Amino acid sequence: MIAESILTVALFAAQNFDPLETQLAEDVVVTATTLAEDALAVPYSSNTLTANTMRGSVRSLPEAIKHMPSVMLQKTAYGQSSPYIRGFTAFHNKMLIDGIPLNFAGMRSGPNQYWSTIDMYSVDRLEVVRGAGSVLYGSDAVGGVVQAFTKTAPEFDGKVLRSSVTGRYSSAEDSYVGRSDFSMNSGNDWRFYGGLTSYHFNDLTAGSGSLPETGYSQFAGDMRYDMKLDDTFDLTVVAQSMRQVRVPRTHKTVDAVSYEGTDIGSDLQRHYDQRRDLVYAKLGFARGSVTLSVQDHSETLDKIKDSGRRDISGFDLRDIGLTTRFATDYIGDHQLSYGLEMHRQSADSFETKGSIVSIQGPIGDDATYDSTEAYLQDKWVLSDASDLISGIRISNFKLNANRVENPNTGEVMSVNDSWSSITGSMRNNYYLSDNVSVYGGVSQGFRAPNLSDMTSDIEDSVAEKPTVDLEPEQFLQFEIGFKGRSNKLSYNAAIFNTAINNMIVRSPTGNSIDGTPEVAKSNIGKGYIRGIEFDANYTLSASLSAFGMASWQDGAVDQYSDASDSTTLSREPTDRLMPTNITAGLRWTSSSKKVYAEAWAWSMGDADNLSFRDQKDTTRIPAGGTPGFTIFGISGGMKLSDNADWTLALENLTNEDYRVHGSGVNSPGFNVITTFTLSF
Repeated sequence: MIAESILTVALFAAQNFDPLETQLAEDVVVTATTLAEDALAVPYSSNTLTANTMRGSVRSLPEAIKHMPSVMLQKTAYGQSSPYIRGFTAFHNKMLIDGIPLNFAGMRSGPNQYWSTIDMYSVDRLEVVRGAGSVLYGSDAVGGVVQAFTKTAPEFDGKVLRSSVTGRYSSAEDSYVGRSDFSMNSGNDWRFYGGLTSYHFNDLTAGSGSLPETGYSQFAGDMRYDMKLDDTFDLTVVAQSMRQVRVPRTHKTVDAVSYEGTDIGSDLQRHYDQRRDLVYAKLGFARGSVTLSVQDHSETLDKIKDSGRRDISGFDLRDIGLTTRFATDYIGDHQLSYGLEMHRQSADSFETKGSIVSIQGPIGDDATYDSTEAYLQDKWVLSDASDLISGIRISNFKLNANRVENPNTGEVMSVNDSWSSITGSMRNNYYLSDNVSVYGGVSQGFRAPNLSDMTSDIEDSVAEKPTVDLEPEQFLQFEIGFKGRSNKLSYNAAIFNTAINNMIVRSPTGNSIDGTPEVAKSNIGKGYIRGIEFDANYTLSASLSAFGMASWQDGAVDQYSDASDSTTLSREPTDRLMPTNITAGLRWTSSSKKVYAEAWAWSMGDADNLSFRDQKDTTRIPAGGTPGFTIFGISGGMKLSDNADWTLALENLTNEDYRVHGSGVNSPGFNVITTFTLSF
């Protein structure tokens, strides 16, 4: 996987150059400003991947971005990956599917596995915008915003019906992935696209040998219908479904394999099932869109304790949303963008411990979470060489959880609260020349408390007391960067600093329940995360180019040292702080553009700047920190005919045994990955 994932990033660095198909020379980004603009004109750090550059290479959406600057991918389990972007984990980053947020009120703190429920084979384009984006996208858009745009039928070229099949095999996980899709096109009136994907992963083989209880299966289906209603309006209807079946989380079980002296868990079994279903209808027109969506997400944890007791817990959550986005033509030197977003989320949560039925599951039961938000953004053309983009967002949230267990009495209680937030940003882009720009500014981000913050139950050997007096977390990010591109060189470099205020962290109460320390969430976290990031591509000749990426981060936040100590608060490194990360390689492409080959190296330094939480996570993080590593690989592919493509990658050539910091499972050892696609 690493080899082919690196390929996707490398291809982006060359302005989305595709060795198999000619693409546009200039990259276009939508997510940064909601307007389709050249990336050079956008005052943000961004990367873009297309379906062609990801063809057959990526096993999950999080893995598609893991080699981008300032991104670290932690794997809680082999089938559940959680990206850290600019030092923030998944519930501090916004995930969108065609503009619809995947983030939901049940997302727990720390790493989560929910982004893995998006089928990469349904994605046509993936945009990553780093930096605080709460003005446009609301709560959680702190480290960055990732948006997946789903596939549609190609433009009509005289062929009404098209289809394709894709097969992928990976030796280190003995995995088989199959994808079948088809499309219909009537010409100018309507288009239809549909696909089915089946995944089966056996136990992973790392550098140290086989890792038991790491295999799982998943199934996905998607379809999209686009219809031209008249000269003004278009209608899009999309349906997606994903099922993950019995994904093992081994680091807390007796099946775990110790890495560099880590502890082995005591549970006999930990298996997760996940389900995500999304249906939406979007009415689009020249300067805006209105989208109505319904999204269901469920999670079930089947756990057998070392005592033999079987615990089953989980939740079912439904999100009904209305999103409107509009933009004006230029009014003098100003172009306005504005919109309204409303969501109602309802949650049912459950848990059984042996034969005992609990009042709630991981989050409060019989709960609702409502949000109403509006934003306004102004793009002001200061001169031919400079644009100023400023914006404001007003947000309101309301939480009602009717069945929450009081840990002190064991009785049912309710938790109700509401919050409001005003968020702003101001960013400038200045052209030093036609092909070089400097950008930067200041942006606010925030995260409103959710059901997990307010109503969590016992977790990780602590008893969490429901909290009713939390406030939104606040973040202020300063950034300055340079972008440039020419016939030979393209690059982006940025420096950022994010000030943290009101971060929600677990705070000891000084009490205990049946010998278990009691904690409660509070807004005591203050600190910072800062970093430097760089990526570039240089054309050495007509057929040979070099590419590279590097990232560095540092951060600290106020934390309590122990769940039983309510007096010691100190500034410590942030959780899962990403070590120095470097990727470099060479790419060769034939003159016909039908054959390519790459050689690359990926290096990550020692992760030894540990938070209190990292030090206590002894099943995932070795004493003293996670060792660094350097991985080598080669990959290539060819277009066999107009209808057939083939790729081959050899990753981890030295069969190194390594683990990305904070992961619960090692990465693949020597791995052969091959993908074949046949189109009709």
